[in-house]
Amino acid sequence: MPSTPRASLTIKSRPRTDGSVSWFLWIRRQRPERDELIPVDRYTRLEDRPLVEEFAKPYRAALAAGTSGPKHETADDWYDRFVKTRMGKISTASADHAQWLKWISPTIGHRAMIDVTADDVEAVRDVLDVAVDEWEASGKVRGNGLAFSTAGNVWAILTLAMKHASTRAGDRKLRVREAQGNPCLGIRPPKMGAAKRRHWLRPAEVSAYLACEKPEVPLAWREAVAIGLYLHLRPGELQELRAKDVNLDAGEVVISRAWDEGKGKAKAPKTNEGLRVVAIPATLMPLVRRLVKDADGEKLLAPVIAETAEDNRAKIFRVQLKAAGVAREELFVDSGTHEGIDFRTIRDTGITWRFLAGARAEHVQREAGHRELSTTLGYAKEVDNRGGRFGEPFPALPFAPLPKPDPTPSQASDPRVGRDVNGVNRNPVFPEKLVARVGFEPTTFGL
Repeated sequence: MPSTPRASLTIKSRPRTDGSVSWFLWIRRQRPERDELIPVDRYTRLEDRPLVEEFAKPYRAALAAGTSGPKHETADDWYDRFVKTRMGKISTASADHAQWLKWISPTIGHRAMIDVTADDVEAVRDVLDVAVDEWEASGKVRGNGLAFSTAGNVWAILTLAMKHASTRAGDRKLRVREAQGNPCLGIRPPKMGAAKRRHWLRPAEVSAYLACEKPEVPLAWREAVAIGLYLHLRPGELQELRAKDVNLDAGEVVISRAWDEGKGKAKAPKTNEGLRVVAIPATLMPLVRRLVKDADGEKLLAPVIAETAEDNRAKIFRVQLKAAGVAREELFVDSGTHEGIDFRTIRDTGITWRFLAGARAEHVQREAGHRELSTTLGYAKEVDNRGGRFGEPFPALPFAPLPKPDPTPSQASDPRVGRDVNGVNRNPVFPEKLVARVGFEPTTFGL
């Protein structure tokens, strides 16, 4: 006598307001198992019934065999495979995976990747909007909800994943939903705050800070700020800078590592472009020479940064600037148009000073480690030094005086090109030739 089937499968359709239909497989199971409604999103017309029947065949076969039916790869499982293809190539792969698990997985992680719809994507977007609202309601306190920038990063993680799953953007084995298309297309991103300008410090303000000998402004901090600013390093790069990275003979440092706060270890810089060589300004050279002289190659050049928690650096730096008499009040407030200064300001200032000194944009791009020239030009737009209203960039350090100049006759220079009569570069800041200064309109977006 034949056994009673454990479940049955029925194909259902539901009309939509636009005239199309939604197809479903309705699997009715014996208790205590629940019924299951499986959407077949790839088909939207009544005449697609034969195609839906074909789609249902493996489910019918599985049910007839007494199994639970075929399982399509979930979005979480797909993202696990995606992460493995990025490990060792993209420095943020692990951090992106953590964001996926926290903000995206609860909404769509259990869904079959091929069945994720635009409605699912909108549901993730709505979760991010709620988190942004929570952050704003808390007064933008870190740890509450999501900041605009973090929500944007999570959204980018989702859209990149769907791009790789739906198009030929990457590995062929990841293309599991080419027939379904990209569900992110046409979906509004999460709430984004208005673009704000970032401040940069004027040479006179930095000179006042570096010359301050008050107890609130320790020498170790002033030396660290001078190195980070004059070499325009990211905070993680400054923290990991070591004596072995300095080539005194060539007058340059090699940037090949950055400290990863999340993992608690050194990593490659932000992008491949982050692997770079940076010229040491002449005014910084005495300090660098003193720090690396007879030093072990592993010696940190800015150990105070490693000793200070990342979350505390901005607050300490602001207190120190005020103690040094830096009085521009707008530097210390977060307004509707500007971000208050933080420790990252030293990098922003250093890059801006390169343009103030007349450097060519492609040189700055290379030494700043920017992937796109447009990022570099965001700093160039800040600079209009007509009449010397901002003062000379990269001033001499009060705690590391410049060596005496070589009193040779060849130092008579041609002011038009910055070279002496024998054609030798005599630029006092960088060993490269710098172009004439030009003015730019202020930037209108954050750096």
